[in-house]
Amino acid sequence: MATGGRVRSTRKLRSWIVEQVSSGRYPGLVWDDPAKTMFRIPWKHAELGNRGSLDDRQ
Repeated sequence: MATGGRVRSTRKLRSWIVEQVSSGRYPGLVWDDPAKTMFRIPWKHAELGNRGSLDDRQ
């Protein structure tokens, strides 16, 4: 019985994630492939603080 609850919960989470990625509400959160099976989450590295990405540093 507990397993059934986990499956249902996983399906809800998947639906929620798909909705968020597809919504366009979050800059940088995008689908990584045309089949919409992988997505990219923007991430700032903690060691960089507010200085930007490694590519921006000189």
